[in-house]
Amino acid sequence: MNNLKTPVILASQSPRRIGLLKTVIENFQIIPSEIDEVCNFDLSPEENAMLLGRKKATFVAKQHPHHLVIGADTLVVLGNKIIGKPTDAENARQILSKLSGQEHKVITG
Repeated sequence: MNNLKTPVILASQSPRRIGLLKTVIENFQIIPSEIDEVCNFDLSPEENAMLLGRKKATFVAKQHPHHLVIGADTLVVLGNKIIGKPTDAENARQILSKLSGQEHKVITG
């Protein structure tokens, strides 16, 4: 499946991203980035998702310069507010309660 001569790294440990990448590339490494996932509120949610995904890929690529590095970030947006990642199970329940029945966006960049 992976006919690429350049080794591939996924800069994420997201089970969803790992599963998606496995559908098109058989052999790749998983090396999560260690960036602070802080949004720039002067940017749109779409721009933030792209910027964070790029930062993740760049962080890992600097350590592995001869690899193809794939990075992405996903944000949830309710109205015009970016909803952060849950900090624990209770926070996850609170976030899901806010989103329930509300139109919201899930943006990956």
